[in-house]
Amino acid sequence: MNMYILGLKYIKSHVRRVIYLSIIIVFSLVSLVSISIATKSQMINSKKFIDENSALYGAVANNIDKTTLDNIKNSKRVDKVYQTKNIGKFIENNGKILLLEEYNEKVNEISKLKLILGRLPFNDEEAILLDGTGNHKIGDYIDGVVKVNYEENGINKIRYISKKIKITGIVYNKIKSTEMRGMDQLYIKMGDGFKNIIPDKFNAYISFKTGFKDPEGESYGLNTELNLPQNLVTYNKILTNTENTYKQFFIASPEIKNLILAGILFPLVFLFIASRDVFADAALLRVVGSSKKKVFFIFGLENVLIILISNIISFILSYYASLIYMKKVNFTLFSDDLFRLMDKSIHMDYRTYIISFVISIIPFAIVFLYEFYVINNLSVVDLTNYNHRRKEINRILLRPTTKIHKKLLLINIQKNAIYLMVPVIMLSLSLSRYVININRDYFDKNVDSSVNFFMGREYNLTNSSNIYRPKSNLNDRNIGRFRDDNRINNIVTKSSKGAYFISNGKMFNEYFLNNRDLNGREIETVITGVDDDFLIRNGFITNNKFKSTLEYPVAYLRSKVYNKLETKMIPTMKNIKVGDVIKIKVAQYSNGREAYKTKKIIVGGFIDDSKWSRKVVSQLLLPEIITDTDNFKKLVGYGGADEINFNYNGNSKNLRAYMDKVLGKNNYKIISETEFKHIDQYEHRLLMKKIIVNIIYISVLSIITIYTSLNMIFEQRKRENTIMRHIGLSKKNMILMYIKESVFWAIFSGAIMFGIVSYKSIHDYLVNIKYLGDGYKMIFSFETVSLATLYVSVLFVLVFIVVLKKRIEE
Repeated sequence: MNMYILGLKYIKSHVRRVIYLSIIIVFSLVSLVSISIATKSQMINSKKFIDENSALYGAVANNIDKTTLDNIKNSKRVDKVYQTKNIGKFIENNGKILLLEEYNEKVNEISKLKLILGRLPFNDEEAILLDGTGNHKIGDYIDGVVKVNYEENGINKIRYISKKIKITGIVYNKIKSTEMRGMDQLYIKMGDGFKNIIPDKFNAYISFKTGFKDPEGESYGLNTELNLPQNLVTYNKILTNTENTYKQFFIASPEIKNLILAGILFPLVFLFIASRDVFADAALLRVVGSSKKKVFFIFGLENVLIILISNIISFILSYYASLIYMKKVNFTLFSDDLFRLMDKSIHMDYRTYIISFVISIIPFAIVFLYEFYVINNLSVVDLTNYNHRRKEINRILLRPTTKIHKKLLLINIQKNAIYLMVPVIMLSLSLSRYVININRDYFDKNVDSSVNFFMGREYNLTNSSNIYRPKSNLNDRNIGRFRDDNRINNIVTKSSKGAYFISNGKMFNEYFLNNRDLNGREIETVITGVDDDFLIRNGFITNNKFKSTLEYPVAYLRSKVYNKLETKMIPTMKNIKVGDVIKIKVAQYSNGREAYKTKKIIVGGFIDDSKWSRKVVSQLLLPEIITDTDNFKKLVGYGGADEINFNYNGNSKNLRAYMDKVLGKNNYKIISETEFKHIDQYEHRLLMKKIIVNIIYISVLSIITIYTSLNMIFEQRKRENTIMRHIGLSKKNMILMYIKESVFWAIFSGAIMFGIVSYKSIHDYLVNIKYLGDGYKMIFSFETVSLATLYVSVLFVLVFIVVLKKRIEE
């Protein structure tokens, strides 16, 4: 008979095995290829989006003096510097604030601000508008005052300059316009008279000689080189993050590695179990006269057909699966608003297909080599020599059936343990990644900085229209309306304002100031007003002995900051203890204007810096003052909030309608947890998405592999079961044997899962506690692990019952 026909007939006779194996391979490849193509395509699309819309500078330094600007220009790190004059804020007569910057054609060019309506500013006091609210149009004259902060003889002061600005054009940039939604910015052509009364403070847009290879490192290096605060020169985060993400090929992801490993191990498990039948078939073929060459050809033909068919089906399905990922899952570092603007086209990555094809071959190659070794060592003499086998069978038959039952049970468990535990181990590794990230998520939500420590909440509503605070729409009255709405709970408000410490000559660490702490010197700081009960409850405040008094407001000090470049905490203050009274200078609002006033505060405690500073690293390197909302109001002269954080128990559309009614349309911005733009939060969500998808895939693959493997095992034990029935083992005892076996697998698999997840969680805790301090807690998530353990245990029992029922009926 023709070898090809013989091979096809052999495959037809084992069609169930072929189908089972094909399903495992198809599903493992679809999971790997679809996620890889979607992730890679989103990276390519985001890179293209960035190239088209991102500002082409490596870093920016705002509000710097002429000396610092010249030093930056003269640095060997720096290639080019474009500058504009830092003007400050423009307060309209209706109380709304607009950001104001000098118009510079080159800066607009590198910022990719496209003029979409009107014309550029040709005359003095004309401006173009980056429109974020829709409150202004071309031809409008905006009346108001420019609020200018300046220094005179070492004393900080405020000046107001009346101005009438004409809008001549509107500019647009997909990224900046989206990120600035709810806030207007003007780029004004300044006349000489205006320039002369504005202090020489500049915004510098910096390009490094290394290009965009490492703008973060270059920025920190420039700050260190020029002895500047580490947050002065800040790198272009959007461009840098996309570049870094794009460079990370998908295979570097632990989740993708898990899928690759699953794509190899799961088919390998089934193939090793199926190889028992292959050896029996090979022995039979050799007995009837087939050569080893013919035997290897038949089995090789089966493997080749399975590989080809599985890959073709998986490639087709993976394309459609990746389309779903592309539209539904945001694997980029963009906010959801920017993600919606991004192109969603698929980029076929042939390297991914080649890698997946190689992965599909690996388990077949391993098992084929194993089969080759075994079959090659079979001899016809050994196959036809039944005397030894008859003696063994007779010895077994002389034993009691109960002992045969127990012995058979033990043999079957030992024979299949290594194979059936592979899916459990893979699932345990995926689950341990999930539990570890629950621990880290707990740390991020409970011990983060003022920038994002509220992100455990569902919504962060910012006053992004930049309404002037005394007339803010986030005022006490509207906040009270939020509190009265039973759909809104867990409210926490937050406000911040720049201020100055008035040093007594011994308050600050020389390392922090880089010079002497002179008596009467004004040291820049920030006052943050927040619910102090919230701070205490979440472990930010280490000492809360002092309460508010009628004489002085109580505040808590952030006495250390984290230097990212040197990866260590820097003590900023010294010789200050709880109960000390210190002086600060803050711009207090009164009679429609702000003016700096000296205030005294009492130190009520210190903020736990291992928690507060870990993520504030690139945002704020200042000895910060934190106080409660009532004291904040006393210090600055007004209430309300810059942002309000809360949970909302209702439909998001209803929330937006409610906010429009309370605050006015376009006078706020809602940032849901999935839309928050802080990079660490995005990285965490991106990671959790991948982990969850990975767990789903591994779970389904585990179920398929366990089910198909048990089917093969039970198929192979059909002859064994028939013999056992013939020698006297009752049907009841046979079923009992399988029940005992299923219970063993349930307990054994559950113990393995619990042990692996426990070990990985404890190991992660011991590693992280060394550098994150006591703020890092191990939230073992016992419920999650217990449910997963129960799931695996029940899985084995259910699959056993399903397969056993079918086999008993046969």
